[in-house]
Amino acid sequence: MEAERSITDHHFIITGGAGGIGGAVADQLAAAGARLSLMGRTAENLRLKAQSLPQAVAIVCDITDEAQVQNAVEEARKHCGPLHGVINAAGEVKSASIAKTSPSLLREMMEVHVTGPFLVMQATMTEMQTQGYGRIINVASTAALRGYDYTAAYTAAKHGLLGLSRVAALELAGSGVTINTICPGFVQTGLLDRTIAQLQKKTGQSAAQLRQAFAAKNTGGTLLQPQDVAMEVMAFCRPDAHQRHGEVIEIPRVAYQGVSQ
Repeated sequence: MEAERSITDHHFIITGGAGGIGGAVADQLAAAGARLSLMGRTAENLRLKAQSLPQAVAIVCDITDEAQVQNAVEEARKHCGPLHGVINAAGEVKSASIAKTSPSLLREMMEVHVTGPFLVMQATMTEMQTQGYGRIINVASTAALRGYDYTAAYTAAKHGLLGLSRVAALELAGSGVTINTICPGFVQTGLLDRTIAQLQKKTGQSAAQLRQAFAAKNTGGTLLQPQDVAMEVMAFCRPDAHQRHGEVIEIPRVAYQGVSQ
C-alpha cells in the first residue's frame, strides 16, 4: 500500500517552480522524496529555490518558446532521469477592462497560460505514454470557470487552459497518463500583490480594500495560501491516483462578487 502512494525518486517538472504555487508544490514534492526540475524565466530565483531542496535542478526556460522548452525538457531528463509528471504552475496576470485590453495583452496572456502549458505537455506526453505512466496537473484558476472584472485577457486564457486539459484527458484516456486541472480561488502570492497594484491605479481603491474584496470571493472570506493548492496537487501526483483523470477541482467554492468600480 505504501508503494502505491510513494513518489520517492519520481521525477517531476514544475513550471513556475521558483515561488508562489509552483514553489509550494516543489516544497511538498521534495519532502516526499521526489526529484525536481524547476523551470522559469528568472535564473536567480530558480537557483535559490533549487539550492533549498535536496534533489532539484534549476532550468531557465521561457515556456512560450518551443525550442527552449524542448531543450529544457532534455536537460531535465539528463539531470533527473525519466519523467513521471508535470505540474504547469507558471502564470502571470495583467489587469485591464475589455475596452482597454490591447491585442498584444490578449496574446501575452494566451502565450503564458495556453501556449506554454501546451508546449510543455507536447514535449513530455509521448515519453510518459510510452512508459505507460505519468501525471499531469495544470494549475488554472476559478477564472477558468467564471469571469472577473478587469481580467478579460487572463480569464480568456485560463478558459483556454481548461479546454486544453479537457481535450488531453480524452486523448490520454487508458494510457496510464492522467491529467487533472486545479482551479484555485484567490491565493496570497506575489502574483496577487502585482494584480492589486495594477487595480489600485484603475479603481482608486486602496490595497487593503482590494485585498479584502478578493478574500471575500473565497469561501470563508480569507485568501488561500500556496500550500493549500499544493496539497491538492500532491493528491494527483501519487501512483495510486490512477483513477483520478480528467477532473476539474475548484478550491475553495467561490461566491462571485465583482470588485466595485
